[in-house]
Amino acid sequence: FGADIIIKDRAYHLLLENVPISFDPNSQIALADMERKGGLTRDDIIKARYIKPIARRSPNQRTAHVTLTLKSK
Repeated sequence: FGADIIIKDRAYHLLLENVPISFDPNSQIALADMERKGGLTRDDIIKARYIKPIARRSPNQRTAHVTLTLKSK
């Protein structure tokens, strides 16, 4: 191996179905709570987002699918 080696962290993607729309994927508090309840370590969740844009939700919609990007399995 040469001096130009770069080791990148691997990301894992997870799909969560039927998450209440009250969940805020931009809230650090909500993500920390999800990590704690899910048995993950602090800052394991790199990113969370709803799959469908909020503007495309039906007026009576109560749940939605969320994708998580994690640092570890």
